[in-house]
Amino acid sequence: SNTCVWTPTSPGEYKLSVYVRDKDTTRGVDAYSQIGYYRVFDQFVVLNSFTTDRASPQLTGTPITITADATGGTELYYKFWVNDGTGWTVIQDYSTSNTCVWTPTSPGEYKLSVYVKDRDTITNYIDAYGHIGYYKVVDQFVVLNSLTTDEASPQVKDTPITVTANATGGAELLYKFWVNDGTGWTVAQDYSTSNSFVWRPTTAGEYKISVYVKYRYTTKGIDAYGQISYYKIVEPVTINSLIADPDSPQPAGTTITITADATGGTKPLLYEFRVDDVIVQAYSSSYSFTWTPTVVGRYTIGVYVKEMGSTKPSAYGQIGNYRIN
Repeated sequence: SNTCVWTPTSPGEYKLSVYVRDKDTTRGVDAYSQIGYYRVFDQFVVLNSFTTDRASPQLTGTPITITADATGGTELYYKFWVNDGTGWTVIQDYSTSNTCVWTPTSPGEYKLSVYVKDRDTITNYIDAYGHIGYYKVVDQFVVLNSLTTDEASPQVKDTPITVTANATGGAELLYKFWVNDGTGWTVAQDYSTSNSFVWRPTTAGEYKISVYVKYRYTTKGIDAYGQISYYKIVEPVTINSLIADPDSPQPAGTTITITADATGGTKPLLYEFRVDDVIVQAYSSSYSFTWTPTVVGRYTIGVYVKEMGSTKPSAYGQIGNYRIN
C-alpha cells in the first residue's frame, strides 16, 4: 500500500518520511522522501476579541489598554500595531503578553491591530489577526464655551437675530439649533458644520434657544449642549388710540386733554405732541398733554412715538379735524 492513515494524538511539529523498495531488492531501501515540517495543534489559533479598556474618543496622554483574547495553539505570541493615518507602527513586538498599553500623544483618527501566532509557528507567518478600524483621539473633549445672540433681548418681531455657538475640542464639529416658543421645541437648523444661524421670529413671545454639538462620528447622541433660557420678542410700536377729551367741537378757551395709547417696542416709549405740526410738548415719557386753544379754527393734533434712545419716531397718529368755535 502506498498510503498510510496517521492520526496524531498530541500537538507538536512532526516530520513524515517514506521508504520505498522493490520486493526483491538487495538493498535496504531503493528510495526515500520526507515532509520536513508538519504541525499539529490541539486547537487552531482563534482571536476571540480585540478590545480597548476606554471607548473612543479619548484625550491625548490617556493610557489605553489594548487586549487580544485568543485561544488555540501551544504558547501564543502577540504583536501590536497602530496606524495614525500615515502608516503602521509597531507599539509592542511579539511577546507572550496579550495586552499593550498605548498612550497617544497626538490627536487624530487611528487604527489598531494585533498579530497572533503560536510560539513555534513558521517565521513571518501569523495564525490570527485582529483590527479596530476607527479610534479617535482629541486634544480636548467638546466644550460649549458660549451660546450668544448678536441682538440683546428683547427685540421686535421679524428682526434678524444671529445665534452663535462657540465650541472647542474634537475635530469637525456639527451643530444643531432649536427654538422653543413656549409650546415645544422646533429644529431651527439641523446638524451642519455652521456654528451659527439667523433666526427671524415672526410672533411676539418668550423664547428659549438651544444648541446640540457633536463630533461628526461621535458614539454618543451629543457631546455638548447649551441653552438661552429667556429671549423676549415684542410687537413693533403701535399707536392704538389718540383721544381728545372733551371731543370736538369746543369753544375757545376750553382746556382739552390729549391722550395717546401706544404699545410695543423694546424700550420705554417717548411721546411728542404737535398741533398743526408745531411742537407743543417735546419728547417725554408723558403720554398726554393739556391744550387750551384761544383761536377759533380747525386744528390737526398729532403725536409721534419712539423708543427711548431712538433717533427717529416709530409711529405717528393724529386727530385730523378738531374744531374750536
